[in-house]
Amino acid sequence: MASEVPVNAAAFSSAQVVEATGGAVLSRGDGRAVGVVTDSRRVVPGCVFVALRGERFDGHRFAASAVDASAAMLIVEDSQAVDERVTSVRVDCTLTALGALAALHRRRTQAQVIAVAGSAGKTSTRSAISAVLDTLMPGEVWFAPGNLNNRIGVPMVLLATQQNHRVAVIEIGTNQPGEVGLLAEICQPDIGVLTLIDLEHTEGLGGIEAIAEEEAAIWSTLSESQLAIGNADDVRVASRLAAVHAQKTAYGRAVGADYRILERHARRSGGADVTIRRSAGDLRVACPLTGEPGALSLAAALAVAEAVYGDVTQDQLQAAMAHPGLGEQGRLQPVELDDGMLVIDDTYNSNPASVRASVAAALEIAEMRSGRVVAVLGEMLELGEFSQAEHQRVGRFLSESRVGHVVAVQGDACHITAELPDGRGTFVSTAQDAATYLLGELRASDIVLVKGSRGVGLETVVHTLLDTRGCAA
Repeated sequence: MASEVPVNAAAFSSAQVVEATGGAVLSRGDGRAVGVVTDSRRVVPGCVFVALRGERFDGHRFAASAVDASAAMLIVEDSQAVDERVTSVRVDCTLTALGALAALHRRRTQAQVIAVAGSAGKTSTRSAISAVLDTLMPGEVWFAPGNLNNRIGVPMVLLATQQNHRVAVIEIGTNQPGEVGLLAEICQPDIGVLTLIDLEHTEGLGGIEAIAEEEAAIWSTLSESQLAIGNADDVRVASRLAAVHAQKTAYGRAVGADYRILERHARRSGGADVTIRRSAGDLRVACPLTGEPGALSLAAALAVAEAVYGDVTQDQLQAAMAHPGLGEQGRLQPVELDDGMLVIDDTYNSNPASVRASVAAALEIAEMRSGRVVAVLGEMLELGEFSQAEHQRVGRFLSESRVGHVVAVQGDACHITAELPDGRGTFVSTAQDAATYLLGELRASDIVLVKGSRGVGLETVVHTLLDTRGCAA
């Protein structure tokens, strides 16, 4: 399911658009617009319509429709899309122009920007940061749920920042070299958070050192007075944090971390009691986030909150754990079924590091419930030349684990089951095949981890289990 793009009321004159984008006004040069949209179906009267181009779409085809719907300004690449009825600005690249408008809007707002990047865990960390800050500063924190972390999503989130917002929390993703650095230039973060560096999108990014360079670019725009926050438990993050010419804060279990996870006692249905040590004293809270990734997200959120707000009390942090934005569907979310089965919905994305972390979380819960873990693992997409080897590595990891059975779904996921002993793995071609197979194989006491790259569509498995077995009240 696509994330909903937030509505914005960012105002621009044609002169401001030209200054920001380097474009040229080709019709009616005195125009003004309020609100930026990239989808002609979401045009509101008086807005600017940016005609984006992609592999499967071309917004220029809908420029006239946008004007018919009362758009006040067009930003286009193709002069043939110019409409004499409104201000039309031609630019070399409308995607770049969208980022330039967002950068201009960011400069004129008062909000402190926190940007979160990483190979895994960035969405959970972004949601934890947003939840804690919004509890401490209600109504003054801007964040958008979902997965709006690319060259379209990040500008649209930034453009929705308003003058009453003291803080904006932005997630930054990547699947090609230079994307994190480019989005950091647009965001100009005051605080940059890096969660993890591991293999991801290797088809576009290359090997681990290239990925490390890409993700660490979240800190590339920070001044000496701004703040870099990193996961001290990840050796690549820690080494790059040490080299940053900005203020530094580390979180994790590592000795010397500024926000150190001392204890994490997991609960039967997910979540844990977590104790974090920081200079102002230890805090212990009941956190609904699952597994070690959940505790790391909490520690990162506390580090950001105290940098922005000041000392946070235990009661304040505990109150934030009830925030509705803490944790998002499809990201390591446990769901109890009527018959006692526990489904862990982690269907939003997958890469080698996140698979290992999610399996560890499922096994931890299974030990407390005396249940069997059934791991439904979809193909990890966009790994390019590393795909077969990384799926094989996951298979070897699982063969040495206490996972009872693995259902591998689609494409290169077949290399996972190839590494498993006979009887412990089943390969199927589609998510629907996996759902059908599971209905006849699962036990009421099972813990079912469902994890895969978005393109595999494993939410079908989760929905099938909930529909057939019922969700506990």
